[in-house]
Amino acid sequence: VILVTGSADGLTVNDCVFTQNHRGGISNNAGRSLVTRSMFFDIGYQKYNFPDYGDPTRFGIDYENVYMGSLTVRDCYFNNIAQGVLGGVQDLVVENCTFENIELGGSFAYGAATALFKGNRYRNVLRAFGYQHSGEYLRKTLIAHDNILENCGVLIDISNRDLVDFEIRDNTFIRSNFVAKGNGKNLIIKDNNFRDSIEASNYTAAIDIQGAYLVSGNTIQTKSDNQNYNYFAL
Repeated sequence: VILVTGSADGLTVNDCVFTQNHRGGISNNAGRSLVTRSMFFDIGYQKYNFPDYGDPTRFGIDYENVYMGSLTVRDCYFNNIAQGVLGGVQDLVVENCTFENIELGGSFAYGAATALFKGNRYRNVLRAFGYQHSGEYLRKTLIAHDNILENCGVLIDISNRDLVDFEIRDNTFIRSNFVAKGNGKNLIIKDNNFRDSIEASNYTAAIDIQGAYLVSGNTIQTKSDNQNYNYFAL
């Protein structure tokens, strides 16, 4: 595990592999960080006879409670861990990464002022991308676009967050469930494609959007009995 604290100006990690660690991958740098072309998989599992420290320790990249600097994660691969990227920094970018078989969250902004989730592939992830509240002192702008999600869930609730804006556009959701709640002013959902959406449970709709400022240009595709797709606008 790489743990950087104190007054470090930044961290650059390229072409590295993190696997079979008993805890996490990279944690808690306070400067400008760039992680590219690296792999994080099979971290913290008891099958390697590691101590069981619980799900939160099985992370790929965890910048929790940093609130400063920036973190860019690009062209990386995450598999068979509990948490992919948790970015508690001022500026978070997660781009062109693959997240597979993630128990908790794929890429999450943890109180970040700005966050961009772009061009990522999520497969079998409990919560693909989103926002985790931690302090609300500055306006936060989050954008997720051009991502592909398969067998995933999205649960975003910013209905009581006046300083959080979230735009979700041009994504493809395949056999996934999507729940997003805003306050009427802070949530935009447009030009997404939902295909073969599934319920998260018997009590949750496959697509549930509440309190959005704008919902436009979205397409829902469902297969009919003859296996042809029906198209609905949302």
